Amino acid sequence: MNVSAMYLLTAIVLVSLNPVWIQLALWGGSSPLALIFWQAFCAMLLFGVYALLKDKRLFFLSKKQILRLLLLGSLGFFLMALCFTLSLERLNASYTVMLFFSYPFFVLAVNALIYRTKLTWLEGLSLFVLFCGVLVITWPQGRPGGLTGIILALGAAMAHAFFILYSGRNLKQISSLQVAMFAQFGFFLAAVFLLPFLDANTFFVPAGIIYGSILAVLSSFFGFILFLKGISGLGANRAALISVTNLPLSLLFSFLILRDQPTGHLMIGFLIILLGLLLDASSAIYRANRQPSRY
Repeated sequence: MNVSAMYLLTAIVLVSLNPVWIQLALWGGSSPLALIFWQAFCAMLLFGVYALLKDKRLFFLSKKQILRLLLLGSLGFFLMALCFTLSLERLNASYTVMLFFSYPFFVLAVNALIYRTKLTWLEGLSLFVLFCGVLVITWPQGRPGGLTGIILALGAAMAHAFFILYSGRNLKQISSLQVAMFAQFGFFLAAVFLLPFLDANTFFVPAGIIYGSILAVLSSFFGFILFLKGISGLGANRAALISVTNLPLSLLFSFLILRDQPTGHLMIGFLIILLGLLLDASSAIYRANRQPSRY
């Protein structure tokens, strides 16, 4: 296994642990809002210091570009983190993870309906399979919790889809590191508006500070940096296929660490969602192969 693949797999493992850290923080008495604030605060500091040490020119963007990236972090990253964390209060981690990984469905749907992108047959099949997976997971007879938790998990998936789509538009003009850094700044700016809803007892709960810092260091910072290194060495297509392992790893950690009990209903949904993700990754390779060569 080459170094780039190791970078990517390490990033996937770090991100796959996110539901575990969030759930442990909630079990430790942290409020979801305090946890999100501390993650945003620590991630902002890490990226700011990293950019200062690496290259101060990373801060030099036009006002329009900065505003777009702050919007990306506020509406994409922040809403995704907020909905995902609030969903974990109401659903088992495994169900929240499963519903969240339906986000390619929203990416494909928005591309087709809003951006008028013509879907390949693999993308159309992936869209259908992912939709079926969501139906299985949210079917009333197998639903593990309230409707609010399901809506929040799907809201997190939609916010992540927005983050992916809008990131793609910004990456045409701005480096990936700048997108990540300013998106984290936008994440923090949005998190500041949570402060009026937090009192001193809620704000300074040790579990929120500790696990918020862990999320910032392992996922927001190192996870993203290593993910970029992996993509740069492997290419987007191979990285997309390897990234499919994120779903089973997230579920595995939920089963082993959080002691979530796998049910037949969940496993059926898992297989359907995983198939949809594999089809989505394959469709990316299929579309790339159809592009005319520049040489």
